[in-house]
Amino acid sequence: MPLASFYNTTDENALPLKIHNTLDSNKLFHMMYNNAEKALRTQENNLIGSLNVDNEQTVVSDVLTFDQIVEIMAKDNNISIMEAANQIIEKSSNNRIRNNALSRYDLKILATAATYRVASSRFTVTSTYRPTLRFHLQTSEGGGFWGIRKVLNVGMNRLYMGKTKQFGGTVYAKLENPGKIFWIVNGDFFLNGTTTVGAGIDLGLGEGASLNFHISHSSDHYAYTYVEGNFNIH
Repeated sequence: MPLASFYNTTDENALPLKIHNTLDSNKLFHMMYNNAEKALRTQENNLIGSLNVDNEQTVVSDVLTFDQIVEIMAKDNNISIMEAANQIIEKSSNNRIRNNALSRYDLKILATAATYRVASSRFTVTSTYRPTLRFHLQTSEGGGFWGIRKVLNVGMNRLYMGKTKQFGGTVYAKLENPGKIFWIVNGDFFLNGTTTVGAGIDLGLGEGASLNFHISHSSDHYAYTYVEGNFNIH
C-alpha cells in the first residue's frame, strides 16, 4: 500500500495510509488540497525554468512522487521509511504556513500531492576522486517547465569508483531562486576514520545554511578541498 494513499480520517498524528473511493472522501481530499496549495502559492513567486541544466556534472532525475522521494531519502540518509516520510511532511511548507495556515493533516495532503526531483552534482577533489552532492527537491512542474520550491535535504555521496573517503568539514547551500542552487564544499578528506553528519538542512527561496560533517579516529589525510558550484536551471 503506497504511503501517498490516505485513511478517511482527520487524525493529525497518524500518517495517512488509505483513502476510500467514495464521493465524500474525494470531496474532502480536493477541498483540503486546494486550500493547502493556495496557501503555499501565497509564499512564492511561481518562477520556473526550462528542463535544461547548466552543468554537465549535474544529473537531475525525472519527476518523482511522494512515495519515490521517501524511498530515496530513506536510503540516502540511512533512516526508516516512516522517518523519511515525516521529515518530508514537516518540510513541505515554510514556518508561516506551518504555524498559521495549515494543520498537520493539511501538510500531509500537500506533501503527498507535490512533485519532487533529485539533483546530483559531482565535484572534483583529485583527478581520481570525485564525490557527489545530492539535493532532494520539491518542485513546481507544468508545460515542460519546472522550478525549485524547496530544498528538502542536502547530502554527500562519498563513494566513487568503489572507494569511500571520510570527510570532516561543511557543505553550504543556498536556494538563490527557483532556478539556482549555490553550494560550497569546504573540508578535509581522509582515507580512514568515521564520518557523522550533523542535523539536516532544508531551504526555502532565498535561504542558505551549512551542513556539518564530523570525523573521528581519522588517519591518512587524503586532500583538503574548497570548491564552489552552481546548479542552474535555464
